[in-house]
Amino acid sequence: MAEMIEQIRCDSLQVIKSVLKELKKGNFASIRESSDHIIHCASIYQDVNSIRLSVSVYALSKMLERNKEITPLLFEQLELLNTLLSKRDYEGYGTELKKLLEMLSKEDNKLQKYIRRVVNDAQIKKGFKIYEHGISLGKTAELLGISQWELMKYIGGVKLSDTVKDKIQLQHPL
Repeated sequence: MAEMIEQIRCDSLQVIKSVLKELKKGNFASIRESSDHIIHCASIYQDVNSIRLSVSVYALSKMLERNKEITPLLFEQLELLNTLLSKRDYEGYGTELKKLLEMLSKEDNKLQKYIRRVVNDAQIKKGFKIYEHGISLGKTAELLGISQWELMKYIGGVKLSDTVKDKIQLQHPL
């Protein structure tokens, strides 16, 4: 990725810095909120790295909720992402962001299945949020690297808010 839209870069940096700050303070509850912040960019610009960041932060928050520990390697990886993005090294940032997801999946042998499930669940939940922003089901699944069936199964089980129902009715009146 040679270029990155400045809005995406700024929002991604803000999220990474916020997560690092909250990790240092031990305030794990607000980390999940950070994953929602970046979804806006992901839905507007359909940016794969924004989605990966959101999923990573969400998975990290779930992992922390469960055992309240983070390895120094994960923290260093977040700091590396911050540095690369600050220096506008978008190719390196994308590569290291993929590594962060892999690290989350392999963090602990006992938690490996749980983390894998959390990463998958996070992708699906973030997919719903993107879908809620008006991006097609097919495009959302493609951006996340999951099947449309996985996403449809989740979307079918979620109660849509009245606002979303109103939007759907306006687009497809009966």
